[in-house]
Amino acid sequence: MHNMYEDRELVDKILNGNKTAFSILIKQYEKLVWHIVAKMVLDEDEIKDICQEVFIKVYLNLDQFKFDSKLSTWIATIAYRLSLNHLKKTKKVSFADIHDQVIIDKVISEDDPLKYVEQKDIHKLIHQLVSELPIQFRSVITLYHMNDFSYEEIAAITGMPDGTVKSYLFRGRKILKDILKKSNIFCMI
Repeated sequence: MHNMYEDRELVDKILNGNKTAFSILIKQYEKLVWHIVAKMVLDEDEIKDICQEVFIKVYLNLDQFKFDSKLSTWIATIAYRLSLNHLKKTKKVSFADIHDQVIIDKVISEDDPLKYVEQKDIHKLIHQLVSELPIQFRSVITLYHMNDFSYEEIAAITGMPDGTVKSYLFRGRKILKDILKKSNIFCMI
């Protein structure tokens, strides 16, 4: 990522009307935003719309950003919350208590994980399995493993307590590990 000094300079330029500076900000953070949104919202068109909405919101609220956190954390928070709001609006998310075994059985029965292994594409398999997890596990695993945010940063982004973040991360990893074991591919990783 970028250091706070560079970000502060970039934000100052944007707030002073420099359009090129905002294009630079988008370039620097578009992968982060895409990663978060795409792991939560699975429809391609909706992903694009939400990513655009994230940067509009960043632009409109940049004057309120006070560098209490890293710029990446603030932008990730906006991406996470807009994605979550979209899922709630479209009724595509439920935080009902979910049993791990139900998730494992669903993933194994709906998909043939071995087809990915035959193609020797473990990363694709892991991304596929992560995308099938319930939203709370999916988002925490994405933020921690794929975007390198700390527990504290994930708690700030999601609004979850640290303990909940750790718990979701632990349970999400356990579900993935169990799926891989049941699919007989755990030994290959």
